[in-house]
Amino acid sequence: MSEINFLFRDKNRRKFFFKCILIGLPILIGAALLINYIEDSSAAEGTPNDKGGRDYYFRDAITETAPDVLCKLIPMYPNGKITYYNFSTDQANNPVGDLFLFTSDSFDKVKAFYQEKGKIIDESTDTFVCAIDGKKITLSKFTTQEDDQIQGENKINISF
Repeated sequence: MSEINFLFRDKNRRKFFFKCILIGLPILIGAALLINYIEDSSAAEGTPNDKGGRDYYFRDAITETAPDVLCKLIPMYPNGKITYYNFSTDQANNPVGDLFLFTSDSFDKVKAFYQEKGKIIDESTDTFVCAIDGKKITLSKFTTQEDDQIQGENKINISF
């Protein structure tokens, strides 16, 4: 308790203490925002891998977009939110991996969206396989877990 009294013992020390807070707090907040921005942009750019391509990983947040390399291959469902993706590319920028999409629309509506985009290979109640531009894509209906960030919506895994 004597340390606090030391800071507030007289008027000049109090002024100095509050000036330090007024100057230091914006610097700390700015640094935190800058680090967050750099981490987000590096996740979108991916990290180099041993195949001559890049690894992309996103988790613990909600986004409506994915990296451009993935959006060129798979059209993103317009009424969906992505909470996880993990994929890698090779030298030719061919992505391999999966993502989880949450939507309030039914699985049949999502299947209909992807049926328009590609050729149907296999179809069942909870799984749909199609080929879009020669790339095999599998949609699977999943059950929402307690630890999922979005509750009360359909959870769909898209593997490619």
